[in-house]
Amino acid sequence: MKRLLAYCVLLLAAASDAAFAVTPQSAAFTYQGSLSANGQPANGNFDLTFALFDDPAGGNQVGATLSQPQYPVAQGVFTIDLNFPGAFTGNQLWLQVSVNGMPVLPRQAVNAAPVAQYSLNGSTRGQGIYEVYGTGQLVVNTGVVAYTVIPGLTQTIYVPENSVVHVHSDGGVQSTGATSATYSVVDIGLFVDGAATTTGGQRRLSIANTTALAQLIANWSIDHTYSLPAGNHTFDVRAISGASGSSPANVSSGSAPQLRGVLTVTVINR
Repeated sequence: MKRLLAYCVLLLAAASDAAFAVTPQSAAFTYQGSLSANGQPANGNFDLTFALFDDPAGGNQVGATLSQPQYPVAQGVFTIDLNFPGAFTGNQLWLQVSVNGMPVLPRQAVNAAPVAQYSLNGSTRGQGIYEVYGTGQLVVNTGVVAYTVIPGLTQTIYVPENSVVHVHSDGGVQSTGATSATYSVVDIGLFVDGAATTTGGQRRLSIANTTALAQLIANWSIDHTYSLPAGNHTFDVRAISGASGSSPANVSSGSAPQLRGVLTVTVINR
């Protein structure tokens, strides 16, 4: 067996981009080994173990030891999937392979976690979370008969190919009515490239003041997911008067936390 190990050569096979594109969330990677005895390809079953270390010679083991008893080797070649959950945190690691209890030296550098390799090949380029907040107040009265951008709630973002975009917005609207006979009605909508999102992208806020309480506040919350062509796209939140006879309403704010709106755009690659 010692002579077998003396002629053992192990190779780390790089996983293809296509494999990672199928399940990029997995930390598993494919290892291919070449095992020879007396200069000839080995055949049979061997006890294999795999462990990660933070040093090429000494150091500390990182994560658990993976064991594969009586693993088949044919014509000197074996291929196996290895998974060390939580081991890859961005630091350089080395893989220690043992055959029938005997370590094969030197250890082999694992240059990046499989998930990191997926990221490096460009598949996550352009992903991100982009968030803006209200910078001022929009007063909506019955004269606001066209959707008007709420100050600060607009941003233009580059969307890469094969991506989905999730947009969220919330904020507050305060009626200025001071008596129980007053009310305010405001419509809030998500817009992309100047077009209203008519399916699930609009909310109506109806605020009815009471004798005991006036100048009441209501809140909107809207979420929508889009599939958009690659390129720059502008996302904004707009408001319009929802009913005649309404008292003016203060939409969002640049400072009041109870009213200040937010627009969050999340770009996720498929």
